[in-house]
Amino acid sequence: MRSIVPLVTLALIAACGAEGPTIAAQSLTDARAAETEAKGGGMVKRHFPADDPGVPIYMRLTTTLNQIFRDGDWVVIPIYRDPAAIPPSFNLLTYFDPPGPSGPGAFAAPLRITGHYMIEADAPLGTFPKIVISRGDAVPIWFVRWDALAAAMADGTLTVGDLAGLAPLRGTATRFTETLRPRMSEHHVVIDAAGTLADGRRFTVHVTHVGDRSRSVRIAFR
Repeated sequence: MRSIVPLVTLALIAACGAEGPTIAAQSLTDARAAETEAKGGGMVKRHFPADDPGVPIYMRLTTTLNQIFRDGDWVVIPIYRDPAAIPPSFNLLTYFDPPGPSGPGAFAAPLRITGHYMIEADAPLGTFPKIVISRGDAVPIWFVRWDALAAAMADGTLTVGDLAGLAPLRGTATRFTETLRPRMSEHHVVIDAAGTLADGRRFTVHVTHVGDRSRSVRIAFR
């Protein structure tokens, strides 16, 4: 079994935006095409969490590669592990919480996504996958105002309590798909999500992020 921790430690994924069925269908087509390409290149498939515990992160929120995803006043934050299990003192701006002498880190929090990655069969430990595809039908997604988030991050520390204190709109994505090319020379992320907010409204999200720039972030509430 290969641990995904060293494979994704520098492979920073994106987070959300918003749109509808046309973009979602295109994203699915892109994911299938990328996976077919990887298979054609002699890649092998590893599943998470069945073969691998997944990435040691709690949510997609990082300034690395400019991955704070804004659509106007709103920032979208997909949460990949149970938010109730995030350690209260953990600084989310450090992003990764790998296992170590003090404990299992992010692996102690239940994963809310499943998926697989494609990688060369003989790839040495530390090689990034060619592609990672994640899906979920109960993925927590929070939306916060950009000005409030920027102020909260100004001192370089942001805990889950700080984030909750920003009065986020909390939602659950009943449809979530993320296609990631994590290798730095071709870094590319597409995320599509749709679900329901706690107040009963619906939301849709789309992100296309290439290199260190978001080409498209769209958030819609209905």
